[in-house]
Amino acid sequence: MFVFLDNVSLNGYLTVVMLEKTGTLVVALRRAFEMSGLSLNQLALRSGAPYHSTHRFFTGKRDDAALATVEKWCRTLDLELRPVR
Repeated sequence: MFVFLDNVSLNGYLTVVMLEKTGTLVVALRRAFEMSGLSLNQLALRSGAPYHSTHRFFTGKRDDAALATVEKWCRTLDLELRPVR
């Protein structure tokens, strides 16, 4: 499964407006998480991402996350980030 990331701001955070408009990364991550059968705690522990970030993102309280955190989730959920060209 591939996730396409098409906009990253200079500060290393995914641009919320772009994610809300395209939905690609947010939807793909949340769908992969749901299909994984993992709990939020298991995802945080296996990925090495902070639990509070994992909880806020996957419960829909936030639609943005640090790129390094997104990469950890993607590796754990067998997703791959690739640039759109």
